[in-house]
Amino acid sequence: FVRPGTVLDEEASQRGTSTYFQDRVLPMLPERLSNELCSLVPNEDRLTFTVEMNFDNQGRRLSNRFYRSVIRSAGRLTYTEVKRILVDRDSEARERRSEVVPFLDQMVILADRLQKMRRSRGSLDFDLPEPLIELDLEEGRVETIVKAERNVAHRLIEEFMIAANEAVAEFLTEQKAGMIYRIHEEPDPER
Repeated sequence: FVRPGTVLDEEASQRGTSTYFQDRVLPMLPERLSNELCSLVPNEDRLTFTVEMNFDNQGRRLSNRFYRSVIRSAGRLTYTEVKRILVDRDSEARERRSEVVPFLDQMVILADRLQKMRRSRGSLDFDLPEPLIELDLEEGRVETIVKAERNVAHRLIEEFMIAANEAVAEFLTEQKAGMIYRIHEEPDPER
């Protein structure tokens, strides 16, 4: 939907990402794209660019493919719902989503193995509590600051996003394609 060199492309490049605030979002792309055409809506076809990866039993990536595709999301799961299925083993939630439970169970196993592989390569995991700031929008002030929940569903998404990003970075490097890397400095041992 965004053609290189267009005004839309230039504006998205300037923003770089969507910015989320407590009471609003400044989307990288216009709302018609970000919330509709480019958003996974259950039971509606969506154009996607797929990163398909195959892993062995230890979590090593064996192969990957990149291709344009059309997908149809079967449903929307929330982080809380996934936690109820995987951690709480809530029988009602597992029954309601029975068609995806086996996939979620496999995802936990793979995510654990991917995380172990990353740690063996020296990856750091800053699993620090994040603040969730609740605002009184009418008064324009902070009401409370609480610890945001981070559960197994967040970890699944993180691990698979990292795996996909690594596969894409390796592919683009092999193709000698221009790209931007986000590189963090070495951590200060004293800190």
